[in-house]
Amino acid sequence: MKTPGVSMQPDSLVLGSQDAVSSLSVSDFFSLSDLAIEYLKLSAVVSGVVLQLCPLTSVHAIQTQRCTMDLDGFPFVVLAYSSVLWVIYGAVTDDLPLVLTNVVGVIFGLYYVLIFETFCVQYLPRMRLRAYYQILTGLTALLIVCLLVCGSGPLFIHLLGCVCAFLQLVSYASPLCTLRTVLEKRSAASMPLPVSLSTFVACLFWLLYGVSLPDPFLAVPSFLGLLAASLQLYLSWVFRPYASGAFFFSGGTSSGKKSGRALQGGAGEWSRLSLPLPPSLVNESTSL
Repeated sequence: MKTPGVSMQPDSLVLGSQDAVSSLSVSDFFSLSDLAIEYLKLSAVVSGVVLQLCPLTSVHAIQTQRCTMDLDGFPFVVLAYSSVLWVIYGAVTDDLPLVLTNVVGVIFGLYYVLIFETFCVQYLPRMRLRAYYQILTGLTALLIVCLLVCGSGPLFIHLLGCVCAFLQLVSYASPLCTLRTVLEKRSAASMPLPVSLSTFVACLFWLLYGVSLPDPFLAVPSFLGLLAASLQLYLSWVFRPYASGAFFFSGGTSSGKKSGRALQGGAGEWSRLSLPLPPSLVNESTSL
């Protein structure tokens, strides 16, 4: 018996409406997720490129002084070499954002190495460069042998990913090599704020992107780099060197005078990390 003024709907119609609403909500959710992933990819690429442009300040200082002062070319060499490996890894894993970011890294990394090589006239820094080239040549030979033996299968991709992740972590943590100097002098001038901030932002976006894939070879070094950048930002805040009127980027003074030591105390510290020379090169240098 019908109640006057009340329309009765079949149960199937009610269930169909609920399914339509449910399916609409799910589709909207996935479309929003896809949009967020696209923005995340774009943010990772932009932040990565900005980080790779940070050494331009050090390179400009080298060109201005027409010498490398006491800077080391290790971070420049690592940037160029690791970018090449990341391009290969991104091509193998079909990761377009990773390829695009590191193509820029290859171009600027080779430019940084070329400038450093041009103005590196001191014997020991040139010997260090020679040692870095030898180490990376040996690493390249090892990767080629693994490729020939294992093929381009999962084992080689994992090995390549491990090498890329290690080199990336070294690059992220390189400013921390001056941690002892920061604590002794109570000044974070050797940890330029723009580099630390760019590293923090890039690591954050690449960590989120690596987790979204998921790709541990992107996520793990980005997470550790995020921790290293957080420590650098904390030290920059506690021992901030910019209160005395120093330039934000160049490491100069408020009067505009830029001595070699001032440049070394600024963004040039990005390239202070160095490796010990092999015994053969040490003996060769001492004989001279």
